[in-house]
Amino acid sequence: MVNKPTTAATLRSDEQLPSVEREQILQWLAFLRVVVAFFILGTTYFLYRSQSLIVPYSLIGVNVLVTLLSAVMIERQANNRLFVYFQIYWDFAFVSGLVYFTGGFDSLFSFLYILTIIFAAILTSRLHTNLIVLGCTFVYSLILVLQYLRVVNPLNLDPLEVALPSASEVTVKCLLNALAFFSSGLLASYLAARSKEAARQIEQQRQAMDDLRKLNDSIVQSLPIGLITVDADGVITFANRNVNAMLGRENGTCRGLNLAELLPALSDLGSHEKNQEIERLSVHRQKQILALTFADLQDTMGRVTGRMITMQDVTALRELEQVAKYTDRQTAIAKLAAGIAHEIRNPLASMSGSIQLLQSELTLEPIHAHLMNIVLRETDRLNNLINDFLAYARPTQRKDAVTDLSAVIAEQLGVLVNDPAFHEGIILKKNLEKDLICRFDPAQVRQILWNLFLNALQAMEETGGTLTVSARRSERHSGFIEIEIQDTGKGIPSEYLGSIFDPFFTTKEKGTGLGLTIAYRIVENHDGKIFVDSTPDRGTSFHVLIPG
Repeated sequence: MVNKPTTAATLRSDEQLPSVEREQILQWLAFLRVVVAFFILGTTYFLYRSQSLIVPYSLIGVNVLVTLLSAVMIERQANNRLFVYFQIYWDFAFVSGLVYFTGGFDSLFSFLYILTIIFAAILTSRLHTNLIVLGCTFVYSLILVLQYLRVVNPLNLDPLEVALPSASEVTVKCLLNALAFFSSGLLASYLAARSKEAARQIEQQRQAMDDLRKLNDSIVQSLPIGLITVDADGVITFANRNVNAMLGRENGTCRGLNLAELLPALSDLGSHEKNQEIERLSVHRQKQILALTFADLQDTMGRVTGRMITMQDVTALRELEQVAKYTDRQTAIAKLAAGIAHEIRNPLASMSGSIQLLQSELTLEPIHAHLMNIVLRETDRLNNLINDFLAYARPTQRKDAVTDLSAVIAEQLGVLVNDPAFHEGIILKKNLEKDLICRFDPAQVRQILWNLFLNALQAMEETGGTLTVSARRSERHSGFIEIEIQDTGKGIPSEYLGSIFDPFFTTKEKGTGLGLTIAYRIVENHDGKIFVDSTPDRGTSFHVLIPG
């Protein structure tokens, strides 16, 4: 539809009709003009074929031409006041000319004035309708009076010689037609006013319904949760934009798909409780936890026609809950362990000092000296273990610096490739975003990286594999820089994932079980987060989040 012009010539409020309705009325007017033109053409030929028809036919031809031009312009000019007025006043002029050239008093086409009045009432204001009524009455009466006075001599197409009408006949015909014109004008104006008012109310109601529909759609689409409705067969009838985002379908739509195709865990829709949580793999192959709430959709008779499902991604929330629980448990363990470590360290120091004193003052047999060396070595190992444990229980104070985290990671990777554990079967891939400037303790972050690097190398010690190290500003966790350390080793069994950060938990024969524990403690000390994803026989990914 072409935009309608909004100029000073636009119809006033009392002349307004809905655009579509006004166009339809103007199209009907054009159609009736053509029909009437051919009707007049046939009538005049049938009744007056023995007379000269050049003038009437010319008038009819001009009317058809005007009608065709108007029909072409209706769509663009339907709201233009001058265009509408032209249509009405052209009809008035055409009918007047037709009545004059077809005999005046004896013309058969004076009834066309009534059609002009009706269209004027529909398309224009009451003022213009009254002007058309007065104009029709005046011009028709003027033609008859001038014809009676022989001032004009209309073309008499009647083959019979008809006597001129008497004064009384002219008077009666003028009065009757004037009464018909005024009655038609009043009735048509009244009905048109009622119709326009009804049309305005319908348009207002339609606009209100459109506004309400848009508001409802905006509310539903703006909900911070996903909303799905399905029919009785489980086919999705509606899904807001958050559903598409959660399920990774930003470039597609869920409507028309079966719910089981998107969420196989909901294959049996009727068997689910009101509230439920399901786990799935996101488009990025990461674990996603969705909290679902179900409600029945009912028709006016109370019959269930489908179900409504609200959906919320609670993955981050569940991870934070897990972190909070773990932090509480670790804090309690750390307080207890710090006290125990100090109690062990004091007698251990006394034992080590005594052995060293005896070793320096006594002359020992080789076997005895060997045994003392074993005691000293194990005492040192135990002391180092206590130091690591105290580092976990009571982290040293941070010595922060504002520097590039990518540079620190790259430097630590340079140390890693020269370590004996980094053998030929391991491939290193790195994807480090530049200029990751943030505040952190470089020494402590190096310790995190080293512990996680060694953990990845040990997982690929026998089979080899690929170590991928990435660093970027996190899109999922706003305000954090994310370090991802991914290996393709043997993975961690799911039953161990909840315990890998616990002190002394290890699945390795030579491990102390404090490497990941210390890394976790340092990350926590930096107000960061650490998560792990692992699939047996496929590998493990550690995600470290540092505020940045």
